[in-house]
Amino acid sequence: MDKKRDLLLQLNVVRKPNTNLIILRAILSERHTRIDFGYFATDEYYRGGWIKMSPDSYLRTNSSEAKYKLKYTDDIPLAPARLDFESNKDWHYFSLFFEPIPKRSCKIDLIEVENPQDTDFNYYGIKIDLNNAEEIIKP
Repeated sequence: MDKKRDLLLQLNVVRKPNTNLIILRAILSERHTRIDFGYFATDEYYRGGWIKMSPDSYLRTNSSEAKYKLKYTDDIPLAPARLDFESNKDWHYFSLFFEPIPKRSCKIDLIEVENPQDTDFNYYGIKIDLNNAEEIIKP
């Protein structure tokens, strides 16, 4: 694979113990690492609750202690702002853009909060397998 091309990985990783947040895919590029999510509101709250992202979120790989910082988001506000749902049936898609991680097979952790609660968007051991990546060809 050409290291200069963007790589797309279909992930479909469900968060545990809460299963209403799904990592849909990752895109690795020279500019950033993009993680796309799907989130569905639950009946825990009358109107489905809310979502927000900590501006201190980061990625780390299993091969390094380096932290790849969150650069910006698309369709999810940074805390303390939040997106309030209108019902407990709502779906929402959003993307997080981090500093670029190395383009190699590894496992990554997405850390929103150190010492997280079940409602924080932390993921551990996300498998990045370049053998399953697709090159994104741009015009």
